[in-house]
Amino acid sequence: MKQSLPVRQCVVCREKKTKPFLFRFVKGESNTIILDENQKINQRGIYCCKTPACVKKAKDYHILENAWKGSIRPELYLYLAQAVSTSPEQQIQSLIGLSVKSGQVVIGITAIERTLSKHSIHLIVIDPALGVHTNKAINHLAVKHTIRIVTLPGNMSLEQITGKPNCRVLGLTNLNIARTLSHCMNPME
Repeated sequence: MKQSLPVRQCVVCREKKTKPFLFRFVKGESNTIILDENQKINQRGIYCCKTPACVKKAKDYHILENAWKGSIRPELYLYLAQAVSTSPEQQIQSLIGLSVKSGQVVIGITAIERTLSKHSIHLIVIDPALGVHTNKAINHLAVKHTIRIVTLPGNMSLEQITGKPNCRVLGLTNLNIARTLSHCMNPME
C-alpha cells in the first residue's frame, strides 16, 4: 500500500513539496525561531526548502524572521548552509531511498509496464550496467508514454541504493521526487 507524504509550502519560493524536502521551523522561547529537525514539535510551523538557493534567500532577506516577527541565531544559518551542501550523489541516494521507503517507486521493466496501464510514472532511472536489450525496451516505453529517462552516474548502482538484488531500472510515481531527482542529475535543466 502506498503511503502519501504530507505536502507543505516553502515560505521563501512558495513551492509545495513533501516534508522530507523541507526544513521546519517553530517559535521557541522569547520569539526565537528554532529548527524542528524531526518535524515533531507540536506547534505551528513554517517551512523552507532544503536547497542552497532558498536558504541563502531566507538569510539575505530575513524571510523566516519576517514571517513570524522573531529572531534567528546566526549559527543556525551556518548549520542550514552545511546541511544543504551535500554532494549530488548523496542527494540522489537519499531521493531514491525515500522513494523506495514510501512505496513511490516501481522496480523492473515488467512492473513499470504494468503500472503504466493504471498510473503515471514521472521518471525512469536506469543503472549504468543495464543490458542493451532492456535499454532498448525502456527507451521504447519512454517514447511511447513520453517519460523522461535518466542514467545514474557510473560510480552508483541501483542495486546498492535500493537494496534490491538485480535492480537495474526503476520508475518514480511521485512527481515532486521525480522533478527533484531529475534536477540533481541534470542541474542545468
